[in-house]
Amino acid sequence: MIICPKCGITEDKRNFIGPFCDKCYEFEIKLPKKLEITHCKRCNKIRLGGVWMPYNKEKIQDYVAGRFKGDLEKVDYYLDSGTAIFSIMKDGKIYNIERHFEVKFDLVNCKNCNKQSGGYFEAIIQLRGNKGAVERWSKIFHRTLNNTTYVSKVKEIKEGIDLYVGSTRAVIAVLKEAGIRYNISRKLHTRKEGKNLYRTSFAIRFE
Repeated sequence: MIICPKCGITEDKRNFIGPFCDKCYEFEIKLPKKLEITHCKRCNKIRLGGVWMPYNKEKIQDYVAGRFKGDLEKVDYYLDSGTAIFSIMKDGKIYNIERHFEVKFDLVNCKNCNKQSGGYFEAIIQLRGNKGAVERWSKIFHRTLNNTTYVSKVKEIKEGIDLYVGSTRAVIAVLKEAGIRYNISRKLHTRKEGKNLYRTSFAIRFE
């Protein structure tokens, strides 16, 4: 029976890599001293690689796994348990080594949520015409825009529905992707740090 020369455990109680158990075997790996992920406590989005996105456990796990460096064949990270499984090759055989690595979450209000709480918006989508189309596209725009910015208010009026949106650029991107024609108008809202700030209206009519 093989006995680990470092800790004395036997092969019937733990996996071995060569003469050492998998806890004592020294392999080339670099773990971050700490890893902190920014998490918005209001909208539940996370910031990975400098980009805000909807919370996604799989993407977090892939991001963390990508931060480990070394002589590794594969890394799997499991957020719920804080467990990292490192696959290494020795003498033509794959061994799996388990280590604990805890990820910290920095709870904040993201920039969009701070703006939203202050009632800030840059654009208004004005949906007019066919009632069914107006209601359907209002829901589509609301859901889609919340992935990249926010909809601060949905206002139902006699003529249709108005969506108040945090980012003009996000509205343009969504309308372009949807292939929807619109009329655009801009109105000076205020000046900040010597720059004119406008609010942009996008008028869309459904037949």
